[in-house]
Amino acid sequence: LVSTLYEHSDYVMGVSAAHEAKTFVSAGLRSEIKLWDLETTVRTSRLGLGRRRSSASSSDSRGGSPRGVLGDFDCDSASDASSCYACHINPSGSVLACGSTDGILRIWDTRLGERNDEGSMLPKLALKGHLGNIRCVRLNRAGTLCITGSSDKTIRIWDLGQQRCVNTFSIHKDSVWALDFDELHGQIVSGGRDGQVFCTSASGKLSTLLFEEENPVLSLAVRGKDGSNPSAGSDALKSAWSATSSSSIHYWDLTQPSSSDREGGGGGGKSGSYRERRHSSFVASTSPFSIKHSSLGKSAGRSKAEVTPLQRTPTLTIAGVPPIVKHEILSNRREILTEDTSGAICLWNVL
Repeated sequence: LVSTLYEHSDYVMGVSAAHEAKTFVSAGLRSEIKLWDLETTVRTSRLGLGRRRSSASSSDSRGGSPRGVLGDFDCDSASDASSCYACHINPSGSVLACGSTDGILRIWDTRLGERNDEGSMLPKLALKGHLGNIRCVRLNRAGTLCITGSSDKTIRIWDLGQQRCVNTFSIHKDSVWALDFDELHGQIVSGGRDGQVFCTSASGKLSTLLFEEENPVLSLAVRGKDGSNPSAGSDALKSAWSATSSSSIHYWDLTQPSSSDREGGGGGGKSGSYRERRHSSFVASTSPFSIKHSSLGKSAGRSKAEVTPLQRTPTLTIAGVPPIVKHEILSNRREILTEDTSGAICLWNVL
């Protein structure tokens, strides 16, 4: 552990790093969004300055702080109960995107912008369209395009120059909780509460069910193949990592033969079973009626046939420790009795 940062007053829901600028952003409940200088946070931790601070000594967003906070961002929300569940900053650190419980996507230019009376930077854009909490956000490298996933079961693509939504995908049965974007090949990989992970072309209607998890998908990281070929679809992906509400992490080698090919159900090549594995998703309009219609699963674009996942079992599993689901503090206030999901009961001495 290099450093522990205490500037947030509530749970932190998202973190994103701008590796070229050596900065990172954190966002959480109460709509608190902070931009940090990575080198300063590491240096202050080595000097022993990484202790919890009182609210009276909080950072000054106008000039940064010794703790490494470069600035605070104001969501400018009409609701005091609004919270940020997702954030992403592009590699150069120039554009920041955050999704909130009010369904609004907010965009900041971190280099300049109007500030409120407290010195927090106001958003440059506030884009409306989602009907529920925005749970995941991804920017392209240039910061001109943003992809969002929401509890309204849809994925939206936003053109930040045009300041509008240019595409809406309705392919999930439940909330979309995780996104990754292979910009080189133009492929969006999404997962969510339904446990399904899809690869969808950002420029077309075609979507492929890559694999299915037993638990809700919380995070995804994909790696594409070398070379640019947007028309390759899911074939452009080399591998994927997935993390779910379980304590294990899965690695999926997407270059391996498909499930149906291994089971002898396909004709081989790029015909037969390959085409059957493709899932033609419907691109909804941006009108509220169409989004409601698609979120109920009534979209004409969704096939009634059962969709076969590209992979059925992960190539590698990094097993985690079963999470604790029950605990009891004993009368001596020194020992705690716990039970995990596997049924194991342990006695802990916390002193």
